[in-house]
Amino acid sequence: MTGTVHLTDAVAAAARPRRRERILHDARLKGFGLRILPSGTRTWVLRHPVSGARQRLGRFPALGCEEARRIARALLLGDAPPAPTPTLTEIYAAWREARMPRLAPTTQASFATSIETRILPALGQKPADRLTVAEFAEWFRIESERKPGAANWRLTQVRQLLKFARETGRVPEDMPDASAALRRNRRAPVGRILTRTEIAALGRALDDLQDW
Repeated sequence: MTGTVHLTDAVAAAARPRRRERILHDARLKGFGLRILPSGTRTWVLRHPVSGARQRLGRFPALGCEEARRIARALLLGDAPPAPTPTLTEIYAAWREARMPRLAPTTQASFATSIETRILPALGQKPADRLTVAEFAEWFRIESERKPGAANWRLTQVRQLLKFARETGRVPEDMPDASAALRRNRRAPVGRILTRTEIAALGRALDDLQDW
């Protein structure tokens, strides 16, 4: 499958990777296409007719064909300035609509409570590309002082939101992730109660040490 085709979600899903990168060009919109890497990663792209520059729009299947084509057409028209980078709150709103229904009801509730009460109040107001390592580090410090394990979970949620934004073209794929500099809290050792057999064996071992 090469050259120009009528791109659809089905075509994108069926496209197989080869030894080299290749692009399927859309028959409906000139410049719009699907880039397929040898790894199997599929990314919607747009080649601008004047400059020849190629712009990444988002990854399939996170970003569907019709939505990617709509974005490409709007960019080609050039009527509006580039959209500003969304805030984490705006990214969460899109993620909640697209991904939340896939989760079990109880998981939906815990995700919403965690993100809406512990993440967005601290990090949700600035454009995602302007959040700094220092801001993430201070937020993570405060969360870790409360509950280290919960802080780790919320850090994972932040990274999931940013990954979703990159995959759906809401932020550039190469946008630096300031949260990547943070290290998760180490899990404290977990103890357990010894069985009667283990207690007896420990007692014999201590007796042997005293005799020795």
